Amino acid sequence: VTGTDTMAYCASALSFMLQNLERPVVLTGSIIPWDMAWNDARRNLAVSLIFATIRDLFEVCIFFGDKLLRGNRATKISNVDVDAFDSPNYPPLGRLTNENLQKGQITLNWQLLLQPPRGRLV
Repeated sequence: VTGTDTMAYCASALSFMLQNLERPVVLTGSIIPWDMAWNDARRNLAVSLIFATIRDLFEVCIFFGDKLLRGNRATKISNVDVDAFDSPNYPPLGRLTNENLQKGQITLNWQLLLQPPRGRLV
């Protein structure tokens, strides 16, 4: 969990520092503070933990606003909207929709995910 103002920069830096990952690193945060009755923090945290357990995900990502974004492709587009991050030139790696949530499913774009690491973490 990190602040949203520097999240995209942090994710991008981590994606270049942590090459050949064997586990995912998923950054998240919230626009609405945790202590408010309705907030995006609980959902973002819970779903980012689910993404962090996916064995076929080998990269640094941001989960925010029901989208899983590649860490070095994400940018902050809003300071007030709960859909504050996007990847303008690259599609999301995954999405969580209300329909999928009711079924207990998460949609991943498997063809966009990085291949398993071939070497050691550098």
